[in-house]
Amino acid sequence: MHELRVLEVRVMRSTRIAIWRRLLLRAVFFIFFIAQAQSNAALAADSDGIAGVWWTPEHDGKVAISLDATGVASGRLIAVSPEDANSVDDKNADSALRMRPVLGLTILKGFSLDTDGRLAGGTIYDPDSGKTYYGTLTLGPDGKLVMRASYAFNLLWRTEVLQRVDGDAPGTPQPGEPDLAYLAP
Repeated sequence: MHELRVLEVRVMRSTRIAIWRRLLLRAVFFIFFIAQAQSNAALAADSDGIAGVWWTPEHDGKVAISLDATGVASGRLIAVSPEDANSVDDKNADSALRMRPVLGLTILKGFSLDTDGRLAGGTIYDPDSGKTYYGTLTLGPDGKLVMRASYAFNLLWRTEVLQRVDGDAPGTPQPGEPDLAYLAP
């Protein structure tokens, strides 16, 4: 009888411990789920902040970055210096693409949001060299867009910083801007 009583106490204790474990695991899962949902919402807000019109690093052109319905970002040159207005993509490695105009050229493709809050997995095309690089886009705390392009098997990185174009209609000429040739609407 005494052995049965000890066994009952052990079973009751192990049952209580199992219930507490399940409750604790559920609480941890719930907290993780809420934190993940908030993190995803913050990341989505960051990717929305990347959409817009940005100056090229030398302020001699503008890039319009947009997001499609799935959140994938791409960008194209909508304004270039007057000297480049009639330029073609003559340095492209693909000879079939060498006659396309630089103005209107898509230079950013396939960027999607990763868990670090960056847009990654896309390519950056440099019409000056005709080369395409893998890269990342990150919206900095100062509101500038940091564009990193990798080359040499991801051992070397080139970083360029783009500044958002101010004004009511950033895709059109603004007072005080340098003279640029714009893509026709």
